[in-house]
Amino acid sequence: MSNQHPRPPEEWLQHLHESRQWERLVEMSREVLGVDPEDDRAHYHLGWALVRTGRTKEMQPQVEFLLRANPEHIGYRQLAALYLMEMKRYQEAWRHVDGCLADDPANAAIHHLAAMLAIRQQRWELAKKHSLTARSLSPDDADFAYLNIVLNSMEGGGPVQAWNRILQYEEALALQPEHDGMLAGIGDVYLTELEDPKTAESFYRRALAIDPQDKHHPQRLWKAIKARNLFFRVLRVPISGWEYLRNFFRGLAAEPWRCVYLVFGIKFVLAFAVWLFVMSLFFAPAALCFEWLVLADITRASRWSGKWGSWTLGFHRLPFWVRFVICLALICGLWCAMFRLLGWPLWIGFAMLAALYGVHFLIMGVLVLVRRSHSSLAGRKARQRRSPPPLPRT
Repeated sequence: MSNQHPRPPEEWLQHLHESRQWERLVEMSREVLGVDPEDDRAHYHLGWALVRTGRTKEMQPQVEFLLRANPEHIGYRQLAALYLMEMKRYQEAWRHVDGCLADDPANAAIHHLAAMLAIRQQRWELAKKHSLTARSLSPDDADFAYLNIVLNSMEGGGPVQAWNRILQYEEALALQPEHDGMLAGIGDVYLTELEDPKTAESFYRRALAIDPQDKHHPQRLWKAIKARNLFFRVLRVPISGWEYLRNFFRGLAAEPWRCVYLVFGIKFVLAFAVWLFVMSLFFAPAALCFEWLVLADITRASRWSGKWGSWTLGFHRLPFWVRFVICLALICGLWCAMFRLLGWPLWIGFAMLAALYGVHFLIMGVLVLVRRSHSSLAGRKARQRRSPPPLPRT
């Protein structure tokens, strides 16, 4: 090792850790452990590198070794809690977290970990308490600021609150301008609350460029791309509706007491489900086909393998207009088959389809315009309040 690296291995590992070169840190730590399997610092750095590269489940050897080496070390117990949290062994994780807080109650990193653990268990008030403590103990840490803003955003609100969150993100970005989480957070606010998918897309692209390994960034980017196309958004209305119902029932599972709302609103829920079913028959095939066409064109089917993947990749090498015509023919064929099964003449079926789409397109367009106007007005007011008052006239 000394012939390859002029500096001691520990100094190299620390440098890679501080500079966030996580993949290189994994390689270097394993090189050191290949020479000395009992090097606890190499185990420690390897554990953190696996956390940062999203491979927490691979940490078991490092966690077991470190706890055997020094079971009272706060940093080692912190890594153990991260591993146990990922494995959903929450009670064991809390034992390590509570023990660390008992030894060092002013440790901001442990309070941050406690907040993340509470989030996994949907204990929101406890998460907010620990997140606020972590930020107060270390106000210059970008990760602590980011989690605090995210938890505060769960309270919801209108465009004014959304713009306030963007201003908070912008202030926190001064701590770390290349923080991909905060950039993605700003994109989320623009996309879901301010009806500005174009701006959201730009922030998602910046976040993806900073951390291309984060699996959530491409998903967010794709949502923004879909939201920019009003034609596609209308086609996707039933799919979005089913996703909303899925999240609604997940919320009921997490907080069963909310079932009381379901009892009183069961008629509306059933009517909504019937509407979704009808809309899905008309729009879902076209939305799924269009989504597959465009999304696979973006990814170039590189993540698929086998016979299906090779066929898909070959199909997407065709000119776009050829693929579009093929997809359009498939969709029209499905609609014709559905109209025949219902016993409708084709012209009546397509006329009803056009009318249904036109009504939803008009409603969607009006809602988008209203939300954009409200968010634009709220944005101007929010920034005016943050601007310094004018100097008095002399």
